Amino acid sequence: MRRVLVFFGLMLIGAGLLIVAPLAMARWHHVATRAEIKDVFLQPVGDAQARLQVALEFSVPEDGKKISYSSFGNNFADDRLRAINDPVLPLAEAQAYAHRLLGDDPNVRSTCTVFYPPADPADARMIANLRGGPSHVYEFGLGMLACGIMGMMLARRSPRSDP
Repeated sequence: MRRVLVFFGLMLIGAGLLIVAPLAMARWHHVATRAEIKDVFLQPVGDAQARLQVALEFSVPEDGKKISYSSFGNNFADDRLRAINDPVLPLAEAQAYAHRLLGDDPNVRSTCTVFYPPADPADARMIANLRGGPSHVYEFGLGMLACGIMGMMLARRSPRSDP
């Protein structure tokens, strides 16, 4: 039984590390800040598709003052913070995504988290979550690591007392 627990523990730890390591490295090399979504533009592409472009504004503390940056277009990234092109979606899907980004109340601006390299805040990227719900890949990988470690702890030999 111990060998089975050790095997599955090592498998979970390995799979968790494969998921968590690239995400953690990307987040360690970038700085996160909150950005205000100023507007979302739908640029028609063909008859039934549109390119989604987002206008963001955020501030970065630098030398005791805050410097504001604006970003328009080409500011999307995938879950591992790799730059991706502005998404081209079917028109109805693009309108729904734009509405979700802007929110219901036009007087209240939506915010999002943007990541930027410390040396170049102008290269800020927001994670494009086109599925709609939050991405739990990072948490899933951490859970796999925790389960693998707990399995390894259960598999270790317990101290035996000699009579």
